[in-house]
Amino acid sequence: MRVVIEGSAQEADAVAHLLVAEGHDVRIADLDADAGEADIAYLDVWTPAVAPRVAALRARGARVTTSSELVMERAALAGARTVGVTGTAGKSTASSFLVQLLGSADVSVLAAEDGRLGHRWVTASVVDGLARLSPGDLVVVELTSSHLAFMASSPDVAVVTCFWPDHLELHGSLAAYRAAKETIVRGQARSGAVVVNADDPAAASFAELTPARRSFFSAEREVNEGAFVRAGVVVLRRDGEETVLGAAPSEPTARQAILAAVAAVAAAGAPLAANEGALGRLTPPPHRRQPLGRVGGALVVDDGMAVTPAKARAALAGFADGSVVLIAGGLDRTEGGAVHTSAEERALLDAACDEAARAVRVAVLFGAAAAILEPKLESRGISAKVAPDLDAALELALAAAPGAAVVLFAPFFPVSAQERERFAATVRAARNYRSSLY
Repeated sequence: MRVVIEGSAQEADAVAHLLVAEGHDVRIADLDADAGEADIAYLDVWTPAVAPRVAALRARGARVTTSSELVMERAALAGARTVGVTGTAGKSTASSFLVQLLGSADVSVLAAEDGRLGHRWVTASVVDGLARLSPGDLVVVELTSSHLAFMASSPDVAVVTCFWPDHLELHGSLAAYRAAKETIVRGQARSGAVVVNADDPAAASFAELTPARRSFFSAEREVNEGAFVRAGVVVLRRDGEETVLGAAPSEPTARQAILAAVAAVAAAGAPLAANEGALGRLTPPPHRRQPLGRVGGALVVDDGMAVTPAKARAALAGFADGSVVLIAGGLDRTEGGAVHTSAEERALLDAACDEAARAVRVAVLFGAAAAILEPKLESRGISAKVAPDLDAALELALAAAPGAAVVLFAPFFPVSAQERERFAATVRAARNYRSSLY
């Protein structure tokens, strides 16, 4: 079979090595410049569904897919079971907690431990690990909409953390984005399982699309099957029996992720009773409401993954009125086109700016998105400063820290992985200097 692999994919070499060993004719290429003839094409994780190279490949008759589907297919051949986690937000944290809970129960699990920014997407190490799978092992894969848009199969256990409009520029419409996400359940068998957020009707509706066994998680009410909070503690209800697993975190995002992970472990048939007390030891991935220290009396918080309005709004919701120095901005376009421009996403951006009007005392903006955010924030009475880049924005924000409770990095718009990774190091390098001033 003729195979072409998008060269920008981090796992391209590992996928090529596996497929060559299987006897396929494999090329790694820049698909914009050299798609060529192929029977199957493996795309980079962030290839937009609307990209011209996708249409060109399909017009030539190629099957367009991703390494995530390859991993699920090879896992099935090895007799392993797959758990896929998706959702507009919270999928990385839920996936990370899920992997940690499985590890603490001594379950043999294959999952990315080296994903950039803490993602549990397929990496080269996961592809290489396929050769070591045994029947009964579990494979955990975080699945974004730009994975699912190119997949035709579904994991044995599907987890949906939440759903709202996002990344529409990558898909062309809300309907296309929803259709991509639905791939996680549409190919499931009756022997599979689906875990959905009972507190989010849009996410809960995914359970209607599959014959698989249904399980739920909820921070607001008890569920018949799955995980919920009762009197401040996490409770698992499985086959009519309850297990109390420990205190639920007060922070809403972490609480939702833990409930999703607990319900997913149970749905996968893995043990949880041995994990009593393990909830308090779970470590979230980086750049998710991560405290970095204090400057000028203010806590500096890295929520660099809050690159959409809804995520930024959630980041701000936990802070007191007028207590935040906000660092926001980033890119106004991605390869798929202008971001946050659909009617649905504009409404979410306005709602996030309304929340900022309550919580933010000073906003420091950077990047092309500053031109979008500045008038929206200033019209709501927020003092906004514009910096040429993130490093300069951080300097201005730290200078404004005295008198604030929090300096919060929640971009609202996409930022590069390099910027997010550099932010924490820059804060820590500046912390002693800044602290000595105030």
